[in-house]
Amino acid sequence: SSTYCFTASISKSSVVIMPVYFKDMRNSMSPATFNGGGKAEFKKWVLASIKLPHEIKKKKISGEMLVSFTITEKGVVKNPTIVKGVHPLLDEEVLRVVSSSPGWVPAENNGTPIMVTCSLPLHFSW
Repeated sequence: SSTYCFTASISKSSVVIMPVYFKDMRNSMSPATFNGGGKAEFKKWVLASIKLPHEIKKKKISGEMLVSFTITEKGVVKNPTIVKGVHPLLDEEVLRVVSSSPGWVPAENNGTPIMVTCSLPLHFSW
């Protein structure tokens, strides 16, 4: 089976929508993996690696955070970004930890490593 997706190119004066053809996506793609798992394993590693700033502990700051990052074709984490933050100090610490990630096994499409973007929700409560 085949799937059609669309990509959009947007400029100041126009929007161009082009079809992109993927042949049997269900069988040709494999996700990026971290320590033999996926995002769940990475989330465990992130939470275990965080060194909470004193102010965060003292004020018992809590909330939901969303961090986005790219895994390159070589399995390197790049461009971590806080999509939804909790507190500047906690946001900074999460960015530090995600940036220091050990290598991933990259995602593949038809056996070729590809770059992917991931989002990771994190919850902090006391």
